[in-house]
Amino acid sequence: IWSGQSGDSEDTSATVIPNQSRCFGGWTNTVNPAKYISFELSFASAGYGSINAVNLDIKNYGNGDATKFDVALYDSNNTLVGTTTMGNSITTSWQDYTLDFTSVNGGATSVVGSTDAYEVRIYGYDVNGTNTNPRLGLDHVRVLGDVNCVPEPSSFLLSALGGLVLLRRRR
Repeated sequence: IWSGQSGDSEDTSATVIPNQSRCFGGWTNTVNPAKYISFELSFASAGYGSINAVNLDIKNYGNGDATKFDVALYDSNNTLVGTTTMGNSITTSWQDYTLDFTSVNGGATSVVGSTDAYEVRIYGYDVNGTNTNPRLGLDHVRVLGDVNCVPEPSSFLLSALGGLVLLRRRR
C-alpha cells in the first residue's frame, strides 16, 4: 500500500498493482516536508538484514510537472537515517534510478528479535509552468538489500535430533 501526503486527487493511497505505474501529483516548486509519497518496509522478528538501496523508474508528464526528486529513509521514530543525492532529475521519459542508502549511516538494519520498520519517502518539486496539479509517475519500485531468516527453535531442535539419530545409527 502506498501512503503519504502527496496531495494528489489521482492517488493518495493506492494498492500497488503489478505491471502498472502510478501517478502522484500536488507538488510545489520547493521541497515541502508535508508532501511526499511513502511506503513502509518492515522486518519480522524471526529475521534480520539490511536495506541498502531502492531502485525505481520515474517520469513526469510534461510542462508544469515536477522536474526533480529526493528520496529519504526514516526509522519508526521518524528519525532520518538515510538520504540520497538530492536534486535527481525527472523527464518525460521513464528513467531508472538506484538510490543507495549505505553511504549514509550504513542504510537500514535489523537484528534478530526486533520488528524494525523503515519508511521510504519520495519528494517531488521544481515545478515550472502552469499545470494546476504537477505530477510524477513511479513504476517498478524495488528494494535492494539482504534478509536472512532464523529458523524457529522447534525447527532447529528437530534438525538437531535428526542429526543425533543419524550419528547413533552409524554406531
